[in-house]
Amino acid sequence: MIRGIPATGNRAKLLIEASADVNSGCFNPLPGGEDWTPIELALSRGNTALVDLLLENGVNRYIVSRYYRRELYSALRGKKLDYAETLVSEGKADLGGDKLKILQVYERGSAEVREFIRKHGPAAISTGVLNLLDLLFAGDTEFAEYVAPPLPLATTFLHDKKNAFRYAPDKAFDGDLSTSWVEGIEGDGLGQRLAFFIEGNPKWISIVPGYGVKKYYKTNNRLKKATLTLYKYVRLLAQIDSKTFFEKLTSEQLEFEDALKYQKLPVTIPSLPVDQRGGTEIIGVLEIIEVYPGTKWDDTCIAEIRLH
Repeated sequence: MIRGIPATGNRAKLLIEASADVNSGCFNPLPGGEDWTPIELALSRGNTALVDLLLENGVNRYIVSRYYRRELYSALRGKKLDYAETLVSEGKADLGGDKLKILQVYERGSAEVREFIRKHGPAAISTGVLNLLDLLFAGDTEFAEYVAPPLPLATTFLHDKKNAFRYAPDKAFDGDLSTSWVEGIEGDGLGQRLAFFIEGNPKWISIVPGYGVKKYYKTNNRLKKATLTLYKYVRLLAQIDSKTFFEKLTSEQLEFEDALKYQKLPVTIPSLPVDQRGGTEIIGVLEIIEVYPGTKWDDTCIAEIRLH
């Protein structure tokens, strides 16, 4: 190896005896990626003898935990649930800690992956409470690293087995009536929310309050009433402990006729002074209050949202 301790052969023991650093980077598996340490390389090759030797000689055990956590997420993304189950059952890795990463895997996962995360992940996920939008509004520090929050976000969206993002929140902003955001909870979706940036000073919001394809418009739920709440989103940027918080600005109720078309409603966007402490954005949150029931399904859909 170029530096550090080789992950094969008896040279490792000789180098350790010569005071080599057991935690130094020694191998880079991907161009531009971080160097792996000797124990990560040993773990990846199944070299248990070298793993034991390194553990006996002061290797940073956090690196071991990090390796197995990375393996667990990789297994979930690759739908290798037997390997994921082994990692968890043997106590090598768990789904604690990194809520943002867990939820990103959950939202992109198959039904089987979601069931695994509900079984082994934080209790809030198993009860359906935790989602990326609620994390954002809770001021979770994991969002502070973003220059801007990763909007649009929704409390839920319907999972499709063939295409995980078929009904994702961005579908309500893609200019395509053949795609829709579809909420993903049991029942009519009352209380489900969709959050998005409000840029500039628009005077109107135009919404297609159902599935945008005529064939499916009446078969799914359509919006009858919703609330639009505006928030000032502030990021307090610091070298240590960056924070985010929301300040409610206005809230109004929107009512829709049961018609497949853009329905234009006035909105009032308050002007904000620049906050010198960090970035400031205005975020709109649309909440489902009442629906026209579908003839076949009880999923509530929004095909398009425009601000102009």
